[in-house]
Amino acid sequence: MENEFIQKTMQICTYQLKADTKTSYYWKGGSQILPNRISVKDDLFSPIKKSSNTLHPTIGEFKAQFTHKEQSQSSLMRNKPYQVHTKIRRNPDHPQFIGYGTCGISDSEGKITDIGDLMIFYSNDSWQTITIFYFVGMATPEHIDEAFKFAASII
Repeated sequence: MENEFIQKTMQICTYQLKADTKTSYYWKGGSQILPNRISVKDDLFSPIKKSSNTLHPTIGEFKAQFTHKEQSQSSLMRNKPYQVHTKIRRNPDHPQFIGYGTCGISDSEGKITDIGDLMIFYSNDSWQTITIFYFVGMATPEHIDEAFKFAASII
């Protein structure tokens, strides 16, 4: 796949850990495709049910919710309660990253539905700042490695 195409599918968001918290982050810069406030945990918020993706182990979780007042450029804010969620999986082929997940958003019934977008999580300062590489439509096994390689080339 061409790097130019991958670059056009990618948006980068940066979040800063809120003081005196362990999992709460606020938007610091970059794209505003995701909510202003997110939670990223290097453990799980809730137990994992059996998953069809057994390629890489689950090591954490990402949860966020758009507020009603947020004016986002995001196509993710489609259905109430405007939630965004993914399990974070470790990719042993790319240990410089925290991991990756496939983006799920609230559907019309309020359940989380995978939309096929890839999120790659990166931190170079012990999780004080997290950068999220968001790739539209790249959450397929054949594209994940290409997205990792592209993100690695710009960190």
